[in-house]
Amino acid sequence: MIKIQLLQNTDWVNLSEMMFQLTLHYDNLAGKLQPMTQQVVDSRYIVKAKQLISAKQVWGYFQNNKICGYISIDFFDEHHLKLPSSVFLSELFVQEECRKRGVGRSLVRHVCSLQFPSNYKYFSVTHSPLEPGLTQFYKSLGFKVYKVLKSGNIALIKPLHADLENFPTN
Repeated sequence: MIKIQLLQNTDWVNLSEMMFQLTLHYDNLAGKLQPMTQQVVDSRYIVKAKQLISAKQVWGYFQNNKICGYISIDFFDEHHLKLPSSVFLSELFVQEECRKRGVGRSLVRHVCSLQFPSNYKYFSVTHSPLEPGLTQFYKSLGFKVYKVLKSGNIALIKPLHADLENFPTN
């Protein structure tokens, strides 16, 4: 059985472990090989996992009651310098053994199907240029390249409401 749902207080351990795996992935891409102590893992990921769960800003993909991946969001108001008035897809992670099965695609589609306040105009996401396949992945879900940020990350956006056809200029 497959389901996507908001993560609950009981899911914080699994979420914090997946957040750690995601950080290790990006550290490896960037060539950072600094081992983290258990204290750093506990303080950074457990606190963040609990905050996302309590804010109802993280969803999990479950298959047979086992979490296979998650997606988290953040809200950027109209004053945000890079991606104003957007629901930002801040993290997307799929466990290694669940990849190439549509889990990530299902999580993005789920979040994009939700209702958000009208002051948010777009979904936004950024990714490292070290993973060029992600641009095509997000384009296949209706996102368009918005700009390349000073950091080199690629920013993509998608209208939140169907009546928004024109993308903002960068």
